[in-house]
Amino acid sequence: QAPEFAIEAGKGRPPQQPEVEKTSFNLALKNVKRRDGLLTFGPGKVVLEESLELPEGFDVRFAPGLDLQLGADVYLILHGDLEAIGTAVRPIRVGGTGGRRDWGALAVQGTRSAPSRVQLEFVRIRGGKGGSNERTWFTTPFAVHDGVVTLRENRFVDALADDGINLK
Repeated sequence: QAPEFAIEAGKGRPPQQPEVEKTSFNLALKNVKRRDGLLTFGPGKVVLEESLELPEGFDVRFAPGLDLQLGADVYLILHGDLEAIGTAVRPIRVGGTGGRRDWGALAVQGTRSAPSRVQLEFVRIRGGKGGSNERTWFTTPFAVHDGVVTLRENRFVDALADDGINLK
């Protein structure tokens, strides 16, 4: 059995291992639940005060009514699929803690051979300025590299970058 490790905001990647097994991943954040290889954020407020990059092999779902708040220069980088489907009455909100605009990025980084699937509906992203990991510089608050993206009824406003969204 693979040893367990915890990934907390700001701790980055787990210790180098040949592969990250889905059974060996723990994440301790209020209003974030894990079921096998799926992490569900929300509903309700989820606060990241330090950057977080999830390991490969995990898909993420943002529940309707999620209020994802990131601190100054904080980013969230995903390597799996992202499903963020809010409603007109319960949109998904991504922005800075305390209404700040200087948070980093929400980024999805797939691969050419296995593009990430990203679906956003009724998502409101306010502020943000970009961020980076060892591999990529994300120049906008919302970025998808090597993904198949579906967008419907979203808003990207008040970015501190040249653009609010960047799809590659």
